[in-house]
Amino acid sequence: MNKPYVLISMSLLATVLMSLMAPNIAQAEVKDQARSAWRNPIVKQAAIGAGVGAATGVLTRESSVWKGAGVGALAGAGTGAVDSSRTLRDKPLVRSTAKGAIIGTGAAAVTNRGKVKGAAVGAGAGAGTHFLKKWWDGQ
Repeated sequence: MNKPYVLISMSLLATVLMSLMAPNIAQAEVKDQARSAWRNPIVKQAAIGAGVGAATGVLTRESSVWKGAGVGALAGAGTGAVDSSRTLRDKPLVRSTAKGAIIGTGAAAVTNRGKVKGAAVGAGAGAGTHFLKKWWDGQ
């Protein structure tokens, strides 16, 4: 597989995995008050990002599992912060683009690629998913 396509496919894989896993985790009710931190979207998405980052680090063989988990946790926490932002609540295009840029930067960091290029590709993917969802909802 060509190296530029690895970054794009890992960005898309991370986006798909997060979009599939986040609703299931968000619907789970935590009854124990000791686990109340899991109700925070930043903590949830950081955990998801750590798992996706570790898997990406293993699958690409470009970095270690720990680096992948760390970068994934940071990217997940960043997307959680964007999701919980009051400022971006009324700006879905900006929110989707920012989340894509964060995920793209994380994928680029795990695969040892250009982080600016990864952010640009991720931002484009985020904006594209926004318009695709908007078009799909209008059908």
